[in-house]
Parts: sequence; C-alpha cells; structure tokens
Amino acid sequence: MNADHIIQEIVNLPAEERRKVIDFVRNLVGQQFEEEQIKIAQKRIEEYDMGLEKAVHHEEAIRLLRKA
Repeated sequence: MNADHIIQEIVNLPAEERRKVIDFVRNLVGQQFEEEQIKIAQKRIEEYDMGLEKAVHHEEAIRLLRKA
C-alpha cells in the first residue's frame, strides 16, 4: 500500500474517524520528533562529558531534555 492509497483511504473515512486518524498520525510525528531531540541532547551531554566542550552546548542539551 503506497502513500497515495493510504491518503485516499483516510479521505474516504467519515469525518469523525478521519479526524481521529489525523490526530493519531500527528501524535506519532510529535513523539518521533521528541525522541530525536532526546537522542541529540544525550549525544551532546556525552560529548560534553568527554571534554568536547567546543562542539557541545551543554545548556542547550539540558534544555532539550527538559523540554521532552
């Protein structure tokens, strides 16, 4: 099943079901973004701990972790 087929299936759903599916997909995208931000923050903290301070903004990494 390709993206066009999936989109057509969603479009053909009743309005309430379509809204639920779209909300679910948006939540998934948001979770993926947060997971990526956490990975980036963890990597920056590890680099900071290894003494690579020039390449790492420690405060930014901590902020990203707190935000997620």
